[in-house]
Amino acid sequence: MMPWIEALVVLLCTITAISPLRGGIDLSPDSVNFVVAAQNLMEHGHFFVYTNWPSHSILPEVEPFTDFPPGYSLYLIPFLAWFREPYLASAWAHATTILAFFGALSFLFHGLRWHVLLRMAGYLTVTVFTTYPVLYAHYWTEPLFIACTLAVGGCMIRTFRSHDRRPWYWAAAFAFLASTLKIIGVFNLAWFAIPLLRTHHGRTQRAVLAVAACTAPVLIWFARNLLTYGTVSHSHLMGAPDLNDTLLRPIVFLLHDLFRISGPLWPSYLVLLVAVTCFVLPLRRMTGPAIARIATVHGMLLLATCVHLGGIWLLSLVTFFSILDDRLLSPSITLGMIAILNGIHLLSLGQRWWVRTILLLMPFLFLGLSRHTTRLSSPFQMRTFHVPPEAAAWEDIQASGMVDRASHFYSDRDFRHQLYARIPQRILWDTTNVGDEQRIRELLRTGDHPFFVMHEASDELKALEAGLAGSSIELERTIHPEAGLVVYTMPPSTHRQQ
Repeated sequence: MMPWIEALVVLLCTITAISPLRGGIDLSPDSVNFVVAAQNLMEHGHFFVYTNWPSHSILPEVEPFTDFPPGYSLYLIPFLAWFREPYLASAWAHATTILAFFGALSFLFHGLRWHVLLRMAGYLTVTVFTTYPVLYAHYWTEPLFIACTLAVGGCMIRTFRSHDRRPWYWAAAFAFLASTLKIIGVFNLAWFAIPLLRTHHGRTQRAVLAVAACTAPVLIWFARNLLTYGTVSHSHLMGAPDLNDTLLRPIVFLLHDLFRISGPLWPSYLVLLVAVTCFVLPLRRMTGPAIARIATVHGMLLLATCVHLGGIWLLSLVTFFSILDDRLLSPSITLGMIAILNGIHLLSLGQRWWVRTILLLMPFLFLGLSRHTTRLSSPFQMRTFHVPPEAAAWEDIQASGMVDRASHFYSDRDFRHQLYARIPQRILWDTTNVGDEQRIRELLRTGDHPFFVMHEASDELKALEAGLAGSSIELERTIHPEAGLVVYTMPPSTHRQQ
């Protein structure tokens, strides 16, 4: 009976995770750059994007694609080739990654030989805990990266227990894929450390395989960027990180967000204490030397969690990227969740039935009390997939011939424009660029026949119209009401006079 219940839980959780995509997928700036890089590789044979990020350059030039490994863009190409429409292709590709994530989760859970209630708790956590609905809604690398990371762990747990060599090669393949998706894929070396210490045959060859699988994609990508553009990354090295925001960020996130169960903060410390107890107490209860206790499956889980969390934390201190949040910490959160559940599994073994029951129900109690749990809409709710109205607006702009004449256009901070414009998009990061007549004229003299495309409520449009109001510049104004876009173009007779 229990296997059928578990199968039903997995099915419902997977449907719940994927169902919002039937209404569309959210495209953040990172998401759009993944998609545009894939489009450009298909059309032009190399990676680049059209937005002026991170350079902020106003010159009508394309932008190098260096700031993310290419794996997720490469993954999208078959979907783009099939569906043609980038928004639809992204939704289908992302739905497939969510399926892969649940599949990898099930593979690892069964390898850990947990009680069915703990497996159900794991599936429920990755469905309702806020970290995961955020990931599922966006075209981001994290679900597929975590799936590959969990697959590495599942393979290494199996080879750890059976001494079979075949899972080594599967683990190396998944580690290689993970490193094509995110630079932090190199941290998956942690999965191989303990099995390498325990093996006696072919240790050198296996070590070389593990190191190559985890690091080769990153090294190749960095070398490509360095040789082609003179730097391994344009955005991650652009400034000094602020230690006031980064030094204690993981601890603040744990207490104020992840483990928060009430208005007052002090219960978060109790939850943290319980989590740490489940994390490390199983090792204390084991017999034998400390190294032997660490060289276990639970030790592998602890090591992988600590390396991923410590690694991303250290990177946040020395490089420049977004503050650590649900998205960037999601691999560490997932591994930590699995390690805690495995700790509960080990602590429950040999206990009286009522103690075992309390331990097994603890994850469900936490999800019920946590402020980080999301109330999800029904997966069977009717949803209609709509391509963004900006797509239709850009069809009209393309039909007008405006794009054919122009070297570039100026816009607000909506990266999605480049999906459909297919020419350099110069985002007006500094609205003072359109704050007076002289600066507007300078923008109009740059390149060939540039134009402005902005959303009606954007600050950039307000600044542009304020600058035009006190000037003698004459621009033609066109509104695309369904998309909420306003387009300003130069009249044909004034192209060269501006």
